[in-house]
Amino acid sequence: MSFKKILVPYDGSRPADNALNQAIKLAKMSECIEISLLHVVPQFPMPPMFEKPTRSKIGKATTATEYLNDMYQELRSNALKTLDAKKQKCEDIGVFSIKTHIMMGNPSNSIIKFANERNFDLVIIGKRSVKGISKLIKGLGSVSRSVVESAPCPVMVVR
Repeated sequence: MSFKKILVPYDGSRPADNALNQAIKLAKMSECIEISLLHVVPQFPMPPMFEKPTRSKIGKATTATEYLNDMYQELRSNALKTLDAKKQKCEDIGVFSIKTHIMMGNPSNSIIKFANERNFDLVIIGKRSVKGISKLIKGLGSVSRSVVESAPCPVMVVR
């Protein structure tokens, strides 16, 4: 089976690095023309009750939404630096077509939507193990599980 377009959701974790390494191996063995790295900055809705102005660290009045928007911009900027560095490393070892993308929203939904819109042949996603109380707090699902259940193409889960 040949994969021409591979999507790797990338968050900078060890499992995400393992997923990227697997994508590179598959790309070299097949007729892959594109590996896309996608970083999703989680976005949370802000309840209206938090819209009253507060004082920021620098003393200027701001709303919680404005504060979150500043935080999202910083997270986006950091993600862009991480993706650019990873892209450069891939290009240095001879992987020819790495594209980087950043989205904001729910990670699972964003990955599924992105894979659907761009017609990927394969998604390779890293899986983090969830244990103990974290499993109860986070619920029974995970990002990789949601992607496996709803992606429009085959999904490979890598530890």
